[in-house]
Amino acid sequence: MLPLSIKKSISVLLSENTHLIRFSSAPSPASKALDPSSPTSNLIAQCLINSCGFSSQKASAVVKHIPRSTLVGNARSVMHFFKHHGGLTETHIRKLISNYPSILNADVDKTLNPNLQTLREMGFGEDELPLLLTSNPPVLVNPLAIPRLDFWQSLIGTVSRKELAFIFSRNRGLISQVIDSSIAPKIILLKSHGIPETEIIRIIKRGQGLISRSLGSIEALLRRVQELGFDVKTPMFGQALSALSGVRMDNVEEKMEFFKGFGWSEEEFLSAVTKAPYLLRIAKDNVVEKMEFLVKEAGCEQSCIASNPLLLMFSLEKRLKPRNLVLQILKSNEIVQIRTLSYIMSLSEKTFLQNIVLRHKEQVPKIHEIYLAACAGKLPI
Repeated sequence: MLPLSIKKSISVLLSENTHLIRFSSAPSPASKALDPSSPTSNLIAQCLINSCGFSSQKASAVVKHIPRSTLVGNARSVMHFFKHHGGLTETHIRKLISNYPSILNADVDKTLNPNLQTLREMGFGEDELPLLLTSNPPVLVNPLAIPRLDFWQSLIGTVSRKELAFIFSRNRGLISQVIDSSIAPKIILLKSHGIPETEIIRIIKRGQGLISRSLGSIEALLRRVQELGFDVKTPMFGQALSALSGVRMDNVEEKMEFFKGFGWSEEEFLSAVTKAPYLLRIAKDNVVEKMEFLVKEAGCEQSCIASNPLLLMFSLEKRLKPRNLVLQILKSNEIVQIRTLSYIMSLSEKTFLQNIVLRHKEQVPKIHEIYLAACAGKLPI
């Protein structure tokens, strides 16, 4: 049975007839693409290079995915529209066309212009539109785009248009997902595993495209997360789903062997992952750099890092080094009421400033200036 909130959201989708009338649709693209060697392809590729700043290689790649029915004049009109009326930079236009080449086959007057105006009337301005359009270009041509935006707004709750555009930017292709036959069954599946709707919404906000995956893929992912020891009753389960989305099991085993190289046991690695699931996605060179700093300069033991894996998730230049510098200064001034490094690093910026930096400003007058300069990369750390 569909959760009540989802039923209400779907009812919103199905009742938006006024939006369906106003939101013009583009003709269905031809099943076959242009012949890359045809004169039309060459002319459109040249337009992409001259009008939008595409490289010749990228332009050639794009035209391979343009519908055969696309006319040179129409493609040129679309580029002109985005450049002079869409409020997009050349970078935005290149990204939009690269992500959705068939947009060059859309009718400017009947589809693109009225649809863009509808989005603007909905409150999407020049700050939000580039993010929304480049990540989900079909929003400009799909007649169900506006009702689907309304569905997600209803499901997610009160968020600004900027936040909504950001959520869509982290879930490419989400606007093309059919709500009742694709999205609803996935939400039901997640809820059947004990994941509350509030956590499902957080998963969608994090992105990683999890909600756009197939039902079978999500089922397999749920099993993998449970096999790694995550408790479905904790918020960390949802984080693990997002973190493991797109991570193959052999990558997990490879990452385990990598951490064993630092002296970690298998148990320490698995325990660390349950505390910081995104440890599975952090780049190896990033880990090496942070390990070197934490061990050699901050004086951490590997066992301490394994017990507090979030240390590896913090920014080296903007958190680990500046805060360690503050600790060293306080120690050198014999101010010893400082807790563990992991505690200091985990504090919010506001709390760290108030409880650690500003509290000791009388004893170390320049400590605040030094800390801010270190965070800005203006001091050798």
